[in-house]
Amino acid sequence: MRWGKTSAPRILETWSHSNTAQSMKSRTHRGPDAMIGWAPPTSRRARASVRTSRWNVEGDDACRPDRPPRATPLALRAWTGAPPPRCSRFPRFPAPWPRAASRELLMAKLMIFPLPHTGHLNPCLRLADELQRLGHQVVFCCMLAAEQAVRAAGFEFVPIFESSLARDYLVQASTRMGRSRSLLGLLSPLRDSVRSQNAMFQALLDGELDRTIERIRPDLILFDERFKYAGPAVHASGIPFLRLHTTVPLHFREHLFGQPVRRPKPVMRVLAKAIHGTLVGLGLHARFEFAFETLLRQKNLGTPGNNPFHGVGGVNELMLFPEAFANIAGTAAAARIHHVGPCINQEHREAQPFAWERLREDRPLIVFSMGTRGYVSKWVPPLLRAMVDVAKQRPDWQFVMGTGTSADPATLDGRAPNLIAVQSFPQLPLLRRAAVMVTHAGFNTVKECIWEGVPMVALPLTQDQPFVARIVDKHGIGVMAPPRELGAPGLLALLDKVLGDPSYKQAVTAMSARFHEADRPEPLEELVQRMLRQHREVASPTTEVA
Repeated sequence: MRWGKTSAPRILETWSHSNTAQSMKSRTHRGPDAMIGWAPPTSRRARASVRTSRWNVEGDDACRPDRPPRATPLALRAWTGAPPPRCSRFPRFPAPWPRAASRELLMAKLMIFPLPHTGHLNPCLRLADELQRLGHQVVFCCMLAAEQAVRAAGFEFVPIFESSLARDYLVQASTRMGRSRSLLGLLSPLRDSVRSQNAMFQALLDGELDRTIERIRPDLILFDERFKYAGPAVHASGIPFLRLHTTVPLHFREHLFGQPVRRPKPVMRVLAKAIHGTLVGLGLHARFEFAFETLLRQKNLGTPGNNPFHGVGGVNELMLFPEAFANIAGTAAAARIHHVGPCINQEHREAQPFAWERLREDRPLIVFSMGTRGYVSKWVPPLLRAMVDVAKQRPDWQFVMGTGTSADPATLDGRAPNLIAVQSFPQLPLLRRAAVMVTHAGFNTVKECIWEGVPMVALPLTQDQPFVARIVDKHGIGVMAPPRELGAPGLLALLDKVLGDPSYKQAVTAMSARFHEADRPEPLEELVQRMLRQHREVASPTTEVA
């Protein structure tokens, strides 16, 4: 049978998998309706040919459910399961997946909205890899600062807030603030950053995200919970969505440590609101709360203290870490919380030069890094100096220290014969050789340490880091300490403790095994399929699939 523009079945968007070779053989030459049992391709070229469905076809037939989409013959073959032409240019399809014959897999267009910071973008890139391997089309919608990393990973990129946030605004902010050594020196870069953020919020209020979603037309949206301002627009679009958690939510504290989220007293709330208003008026703080309140009113979603995005569990939450590290099973919110594995980005990482020849195999390696945003803390420069002193006191160890923008590495490199100081380094390859890592307890770094089985000395700086450090200490995979007033003696005592007690290495090795065990696509696939089916049933309850 020749494939024409009108001979494809209406079920081009779905696959039905059969695990019986006989049924596959009987369907081989019985027309398009019999071809949907073929398994989806897994090679890179074959996956690329499959990314054609109702959201990637030619002409106005894309929006006509009563007519098949006009697509290329190769795409029709891929979607209906027809064997590709016997030509070396086209890959052969693998054996069918071992699935029930009645099970259909819905292929969808997924939009991911992450923050452009490294700790948020890395797990989202790994998540996108898994979704693409499952046959979905993945589109990243993000600020320009993330474009290079996203495109280098091979994903489609749609910029947002182009007129508000410059491509290099993160680099500029980190460099200028890192070089400031006084409060007055911080005012200028701080005001510039606030102006950019306020312009972004104004664009959000003017409907830029709404228009972007309408232009992309995704079937499922995944957005970073740290950018809660996207929530109202995503909710109002009527498209099913998942809220991504690239770190452990602070609302887990009550379940993990018996520590409820503290509510400030009324007097303190009034005082905080007055201080916030003053800082906003002086241009020293962005209009975060005003923007969120206005967005909630625009979409009729309640108030900041009573809306679907308040707390955890009001909407479907996607945790980019295994349950073994932190979970709240048995609570009311647990029904909407889904864990999908560690999401360690191992493939799409920027190549970084490093003097590997300076490392010695016969010495334990101590890796030090306060993350890509360590410049925001005044405790980082003293910690860098303390590490230099520790290196001098332990000549039989070797140290690699990442300074970030908090110091010039040239002023620290070589201060001790066993010390290497660089602005940044290839973290995963170094962790494979490390004995201990001194870290700010950023969650992306903590997951990578666990993945490679490296115990930690956690020195949390801000935001979620103290909470993550407490979980590290609770599991016995490292120790934690406040960075303030932690000089060389205190830091050396912590390193001696972790290196001298084998229980830390044993605990992190056991946790690493659980991370590797959880690194599988099935939970993510089941969740996405369930959400797509539920949305399809709600949108067209009487529609029958032929």
